[in-house]
Amino acid sequence: MARTLWRLFMTPGLYIKRWMLLCAVGTFMTYWGLHRIRDEMAKYEIKYNLQFLLIGFGLAFVLFGLYKLISSALKYAGFTRRALLARLVDESYLALGPKIVVIGGGTGLATLLAGLKRRTSNLTACVTVTDEGGSSGRVRDAFGIVAPGDIRNCIVALSNAPALLSELFNYRFEEGDGLKGHSLGNLFIAALTRITGSFERAVEESCRVLSTTGRVYPLTRANIRLVAELADGREVRGEALIGKSGGAIRNLRIEPAEFEVTPEVVSAILAADLVLIGPGSLYTSIMPNLIPGKCRQALLETRAPVIYICNIMTQSSETLGFTASDHVRAIYGHTPDLFDWIVVNTASPPAQYLDKYGQEGAAPVRADREGLEKLGLRVISGDFLKGDVPVQTAEGPKHVLRHDAEKLTESILRLCRPT
Repeated sequence: MARTLWRLFMTPGLYIKRWMLLCAVGTFMTYWGLHRIRDEMAKYEIKYNLQFLLIGFGLAFVLFGLYKLISSALKYAGFTRRALLARLVDESYLALGPKIVVIGGGTGLATLLAGLKRRTSNLTACVTVTDEGGSSGRVRDAFGIVAPGDIRNCIVALSNAPALLSELFNYRFEEGDGLKGHSLGNLFIAALTRITGSFERAVEESCRVLSTTGRVYPLTRANIRLVAELADGREVRGEALIGKSGGAIRNLRIEPAEFEVTPEVVSAILAADLVLIGPGSLYTSIMPNLIPGKCRQALLETRAPVIYICNIMTQSSETLGFTASDHVRAIYGHTPDLFDWIVVNTASPPAQYLDKYGQEGAAPVRADREGLEKLGLRVISGDFLKGDVPVQTAEGPKHVLRHDAEKLTESILRLCRPT
């Protein structure tokens, strides 16, 4: 046991031993400076410049090293010795991973992040903030903040906190006047926004509470709204109503047209090794992130491969009858020539799910490779399907199809490996 702990402790890159060494060096410098002063006082010599410099630097090294060590101790408060060292080793390994930006919203983004956080800590999530339904929409209207629901999902997905804390953050009240249907995490973020005076600061502190791997940013600080023009000429305002419109979407825009994209998002895209877009609802989770000028320009300028992760199933409210290439064409109608790669699922869902989704007007997205290649895309295809995934919705618990986060992550990260 002691030997195992010692091996863990001696693992390079833990950011612990260096601060201990700095404290030791500072202590030695302080001691040596005081020792020299004592010797010179005994000789009645007044030449303390070098000694005071040693003492000053020594104390500075000790204080800074102690600050870093105490910060680490507070960060991992509650861990057992073995769990603490194991976690530090994990962080050292993850810090060497590629810089990945993930753009989207909804449960699809959270699913992907849950897989990626086991392979790299250099993660940045850019999250849609146009949600107007359920608890997120109610909090948005009541507090005048951007919708927190999708951000909450991402924070929980990236969390390394005990499972109970994550469950608490996702807890949805089933009764109570004014509370029924609300997610505790949404209320927590709203309260922190009032306390800190900043939505970004509230998200940052929430990430700290749940000890997340990576960073989570809203697309914008502005309270924006989606407006869809339908094929039948109708104009629908608001994400919730767009999903219930029942018509084919011809065009999508954001009001107000001019708003500031979160600067950290743009910087992360330009510095990334990989940029992943999706999975998620095409018009209400994916495209709102691609329309803003600064975000679109950063995606076109980045040297990183830009990969679109196509949905497994169509949505009757947005993509009825769409193939994989239809998804790309819809995006290219607003932001042309954006992607280098596309990830498509080729596995067939179990029969019970086909019946279940069929009743909702949904069907598997057909991976039409020829159509995708005509659009100039390189295709990553395979069995990325995971069934019987439990989710908690406003209507209650249900089981759904999702991407298999581990298989998806493994296929995507191959693009970062030298060949």
